[in-house]
Amino acid sequence: ILAGTVLLPGYAHAQTNSAQKPDAIKMFQKLEDKWSNSVVNPDQYAMDLLLDPSFVDITASGDVETRDQYIAFLFAKGDTKPYSMMQRVTSVRRFGDTAVVNGTYAMKVSVDGMPKAEQGVFTHVFEKTPAGWRCVNSQRTEIPVRKAKNISKKRHRRHLL
Repeated sequence: ILAGTVLLPGYAHAQTNSAQKPDAIKMFQKLEDKWSNSVVNPDQYAMDLLLDPSFVDITASGDVETRDQYIAFLFAKGDTKPYSMMQRVTSVRRFGDTAVVNGTYAMKVSVDGMPKAEQGVFTHVFEKTPAGWRCVNSQRTEIPVRKAKNISKKRHRRHLL
């Protein structure tokens, strides 16, 4: 698919422009909402439908997980439990049966009984299958919360680029 993008830049450009319509963002936002709900209220069946068997997750801390490892975390008896998660789709680019979805996220977890908040950006790569859109790759980057009075807007924008 990526080779086709290099060989046919006009095709990729046309797909990018057409998929940026609000309908595409709304459709993928619904999938991201299902994902968030399935993480906060562990729902293995919903996650099985959202994540392709080949799914790979790169966590905000850089760990690499398979689909089975990702889902197992939701049911682990450990001391880390997510209790709030919101993902917001900011862009969708389609390349045939593949979609690259970018967005922001805010998550709250309990670690050893203490609340921890995390926010950042994500990239999810979806593939259209006969069963619907399924995520094949996920990557998150945490963006540390900074106090506005300590950072000028210009410097802050440069940091995010």
